[in-house]
Amino acid sequence: MIKSNIKWGIIEKIVKIILAFLIGALVARSLGPEGLGKISLGTAILSILNVIAGMGMQNIVVKLIVEEENKNNKIIGTAIIITTIASFFIFAILGWILFIYSNMDAELKVIVIVINSAILFRQADVLQYIYEAKINFKGISKLLLATNLLMTILKIAFLKFELTVIWYAALIPLEVAIIAIGTYAIAGRDGLITYKLNIKLSTVRKLLIKSFPLLIASLSSILYLKIDQIMIGTYLNNEELGLYSAATRLSELMYIIPMTIMASYYPVLVEFKQKNESQYSKLTSNLLNVGSITAILASMATLVFSETLINIAYGNKYYEAAAILKIHGWTLLFVTIGVISHAWYVIEGLQSNIMYRTTFGALLNIILNSQLIPEYGGIGAAIGTLITQAVTTIGVDIITTKTRKLLILKIESLNPMIYFESVRKILK
Repeated sequence: MIKSNIKWGIIEKIVKIILAFLIGALVARSLGPEGLGKISLGTAILSILNVIAGMGMQNIVVKLIVEEENKNNKIIGTAIIITTIASFFIFAILGWILFIYSNMDAELKVIVIVINSAILFRQADVLQYIYEAKINFKGISKLLLATNLLMTILKIAFLKFELTVIWYAALIPLEVAIIAIGTYAIAGRDGLITYKLNIKLSTVRKLLIKSFPLLIASLSSILYLKIDQIMIGTYLNNEELGLYSAATRLSELMYIIPMTIMASYYPVLVEFKQKNESQYSKLTSNLLNVGSITAILASMATLVFSETLINIAYGNKYYEAAAILKIHGWTLLFVTIGVISHAWYVIEGLQSNIMYRTTFGALLNIILNSQLIPEYGGIGAAIGTLITQAVTTIGVDIITTKTRKLLILKIESLNPMIYFESVRKILK
């Protein structure tokens, strides 16, 4: 049952990657670097606001659902109310800043507002935590697959009628809204919407205190993943941002795989930690090995075929993006290790270590980008991001004794000789 649900989650993500690559490339060709740059700026801001609205609660809520099954209704209800209030407040603040203080042109302001209205449906994600905790992805995965297919059909129609960039921006909140409605429908069918929406301050306090280090960590993490795009838009122009975005979209498509695998195995790791420390350590080691070696192979392929990938995906308008992709493709290795490390820190109760590590990473990336982007453009941003991820993923674990055992596992995971054995064990 567990393997079946994990496979559904992975299948959905693989289909999403394929559709995003094929249709995203066609859309990028149609919009050109400048139009793609405008969409990229809006989605970069949305990524940051999504993290704030989520309040860092995802892993904590999943952990509490696994550990305190009798309190699930109260936990989920509280998380939904917190996320709803945060989402509406953040969206109001964004609108106020854009229309009072921003010097963006009118079209770009509208695009950013339309894209970021997706945050208003963020609370439905909390219901997905239940399925994640119970490793029951089948219904949600089918919903996501159907929505992806619908968005693909709409994008093809937009391409046929040569619609402007604002129409593509509107698809983003539409997709999130459909997924939110579908998630509520599935949860209602499964009898999961039984919680009362009156909440206790003690539960709010518990969730916020436990989640705060993860909120800072997640915010810092998304900053050093997305701040480069915002800084390119600020220092340079939307066309340069479009070129950079084209390259990073190809490499970041692969980020979905380690994130999906970790979301699938996270509840298993929590359970093993409670019942069998040896199995817990072995599974962590195997996940690191499979993730690291797979990422290295993918990064090597990207290095060799970057010009071909850019030309096939985007055409000659984007040829300058190939040099960026050669560098940025290697971030997959550190993202993969970082995703698994993040889960380990939470299970070990080391949320504060995540906060310190990613806050340092965000600051380092901003400093590097401020120096490299004006001089080297998108290539400089890719270099800054790669250095930051390498330092924060590997180097920081040396500092504290509690994390050095994880550092040893990370180093051992780079051994290609045990790759196939590790694959066999995690699928066992």
